[in-house]
Amino acid sequence: MKALIVCFGALAILGSGMFAAVANGAGSGDIWSYTGDTGPAYWGALKDENHLCKEGKRQSPINITTTETTSKSDLAFDLKPVTGTVKNNGHTIQFNASGNDAITVSGTKYKLVQIHFHAPSENRIDGKQYPVEVHLVHKSAAGKLAVIGVMVESGKANPAISAILDAAPLEPLIKSHKVEGPVNVSEFLPPSSAHYSFNGSLTTPPCLEQVKWRVMEEPITFSPEQISRLVALMPKHNARPVQDVNNRDIIKISP
Repeated sequence: MKALIVCFGALAILGSGMFAAVANGAGSGDIWSYTGDTGPAYWGALKDENHLCKEGKRQSPINITTTETTSKSDLAFDLKPVTGTVKNNGHTIQFNASGNDAITVSGTKYKLVQIHFHAPSENRIDGKQYPVEVHLVHKSAAGKLAVIGVMVESGKANPAISAILDAAPLEPLIKSHKVEGPVNVSEFLPPSSAHYSFNGSLTTPPCLEQVKWRVMEEPITFSPEQISRLVALMPKHNARPVQDVNNRDIIKISP
């Protein structure tokens, strides 16, 4: 994916708290989980700030079904290898990136800040749920975010996830580990630039809305062993259930 140009709207963020929630692959402290009486069905009642988890009308993830197709593009990738650290934060495996990998959206530059994972996928495409979904989180100088979702299916091994898995702590909430060598971010993106665009929210508490999601249409692959290793490090089924679409437009970008 050397010269990928796709349509990607600027992602408006309500404040630094929202960025912290996405950037950490978590939010609202650690009192929430994916199961039991602190699971997704109860997130909205755990704290007042989580009210959108219950009351919001543009919640994520969703089942993606196309309502409109266009070829208009306003985004470019500047793909470069990055260095960084990896942490098991108790909710996901998170790679914190240091480097110059970035995207430009309508003239605004967004720098890659972190990558985290959900198993199985949170979003679905025409009802299909994948074994893993990768979330690549980018931040502008003004603190706005742009997030890309990439589906993963079982197949050929992926060198980028190998580097992260080799450094990932086996236990949650301990200090970050340095990833040996650079991570090639392009290996987390499919060859095709086709993707889906929709407005949504954080998929973890406090479920803040006004998030513009871009989910790539084609999946990438991890080997069966890589998927097993990743899943073993995270909470079982760390994916929020799909939320009501509520008449939102879902636009397919097919350059």
